[in-house]
Amino acid sequence: MEIKLTKEQYENLLKLVFMGSWMANAFRVKDTVKKFEELEDYIYSFAKDFGLENYVEYDEKFKKYFITREFEEDPELRQYMDEYTNDTFWDELICKLTSRDMLKEYGEEEVKNMDFLEYNKKESKFMEKYDDEFRKNGITNIEVVQQVKKNINGVKDFKGKFKDNGLCECGMCGKTSKYAGLLNPMSTDPLNPPVIACIDCMATIQAKEKGITKQEVLKQRKKMFDTIRIFQEVMMARYLQACSKKDFNTVDEANKAIGIAMNHWNSLSRETRISFDNYEESKLKELFQKMDIDFTKDASTFVPQTSKTIGRNDPCPCGSGKKYKKCCLLKVS
Repeated sequence: MEIKLTKEQYENLLKLVFMGSWMANAFRVKDTVKKFEELEDYIYSFAKDFGLENYVEYDEKFKKYFITREFEEDPELRQYMDEYTNDTFWDELICKLTSRDMLKEYGEEEVKNMDFLEYNKKESKFMEKYDDEFRKNGITNIEVVQQVKKNINGVKDFKGKFKDNGLCECGMCGKTSKYAGLLNPMSTDPLNPPVIACIDCMATIQAKEKGITKQEVLKQRKKMFDTIRIFQEVMMARYLQACSKKDFNTVDEANKAIGIAMNHWNSLSRETRISFDNYEESKLKELFQKMDIDFTKDASTFVPQTSKTIGRNDPCPCGSGKKYKKCCLLKVS
């Protein structure tokens, strides 16, 4: 069988294949879907034949074809991916919260025994509530409240303790250090509870899983967070420039700028995000400055919610943990 395509049709096929592979593999660090990757590589190999070598390049080191940044930042492509990411986020959030509330309201057994019409009728009140809230306020009113639950014997579910300012008492080494994450987060077994882990212990575990040294894991972790921090700084400055301002008026506005930027970040392919680890800060700033993100529309249509102005001594909205005056206030001025 032979399929003949025009240059325009092949370009559209490239976009379709890229978006399909992005949906299947973008968030898979390991165990990517190989059959999709192989097909994607095969389709990309014809780019030069169609005069689209500016969209695809061959990497001798990996022996694979990769799309170029010019292709990845195509405005039409970005629009489709941003719309998908945004709609999927809100739909999933509403569905997850609704499922949680249904179980809390009626119990697992009763929910299982409901027929379709009964379930649909009862869940609609929760879905409408969240849909209305998020349409009006976005994520403004969402807060994460950490609760330490107890089992039937009054024993705390977590091994270790959460502390203020991003610290924890590690459930593995017993030291007070920076919090990194939970091990066995879904466990309900009192004999094998979720473990609060510090960065050092978490790095030890990840090093063993990846077959590298702990120092390499810590270096990768630091580089990843530094890259995201630089990305947020550049995007916040670009947002302010788009609306001709020197500073954010409210926490909500700063969060909105970060949200727009991180939606774009999450839509980038896994390969692109990993490739940033090879660049120094000056090069990263240059790359991020050139990214095709239009803040003009978002900046001009932003309507501040009732919220306090960011004070110099308030926590910086970028999430660094520093005071605003010692973080983004200096960087965007």
